[in-house]
Amino acid sequence: QPGPVGQRLDELERLRDPSHVSCPREAELGEWLLETGLRPLASASRDQELAAEPWLERAHPAPEARRIILEALRDEAAGGPETGLHARITDDVLSITHRYLLIHTAPA
Repeated sequence: QPGPVGQRLDELERLRDPSHVSCPREAELGEWLLETGLRPLASASRDQELAAEPWLERAHPAPEARRIILEALRDEAAGGPETGLHARITDDVLSITHRYLLIHTAPA
């Protein structure tokens, strides 16, 4: 996502997993592919709802990072600032939505 929401998403992802660099937009991925000699032919995306706690634990974030991320997600779920993770609470479970993108390519 562009702008402040995209920046916040990357910030939270880096807190969760320090190896994270960025969440590029589809157009940016297309440019990268062209630069490597591939051209995008087709793409498909899928949104996956994930419970926030197990998603966090898979990366083993530091306790303070975990606290900051959960606070941001709970704030978003309550109508606060967007995180880019589309947080919500359903049946007392805090969840996020991850978007997965598959791009079919061919040599340029």
